[in-house]
Amino acid sequence: EAGTSALAYDGQFFFDTDHNESGSNQTNDLTTTEVPSSNVTLAAPTSTEMANVITETVGHMATLTDDKGEPINQASTNVLILCTKAIHLAPLRSAIGLNNLSTGSDNNPVRALSGFTFEVQLVTRITAADKLYFFFGNPGMGSTPLIRQSELGVQTTMLGAGSDEEFKNDQHIFGVNATRGVGYGMWQKAALGTLT
Repeated sequence: EAGTSALAYDGQFFFDTDHNESGSNQTNDLTTTEVPSSNVTLAAPTSTEMANVITETVGHMATLTDDKGEPINQASTNVLILCTKAIHLAPLRSAIGLNNLSTGSDNNPVRALSGFTFEVQLVTRITAADKLYFFFGNPGMGSTPLIRQSELGVQTTMLGAGSDEEFKNDQHIFGVNATRGVGYGMWQKAALGTLT
């Protein structure tokens, strides 16, 4: 949620409308300008509406370029979509799972995105209403939208053989501790979509 107010490595907000990575304004803060189909029925969006939002977002993300002007999302085929409202979950899952969204056969535009894998999750901790967060990447990919940070690796402790705990209670106690966080990485691998 803080991506609209936290800075990315280029000095712009992580989700912003004027990233200048390759000398031209690029946006990953998407509205109906970039994704016309994001004008949905907010109270009860349909699977067809959500399928169109997904395909147009993928299309927009394919236009983003790196610092040399080269397309940066050509190999990013795994897409995680986070939704903020329960009412959006079912139509999003139907949009990625069904062949037929209405009468007719094979009329789901998401199915035409061959090679893509989509996952949808509801995240109720995010309070921004009517937002969809898209994260693009592949396993083992060096550039990711979010970076896992590890300040302190896994450390273990144990009260075991010869301890008072063993003597008094006939048991061993084990502890595990780690300090980790998440930071912003490549803004080109993430998009914030606003439904209207």
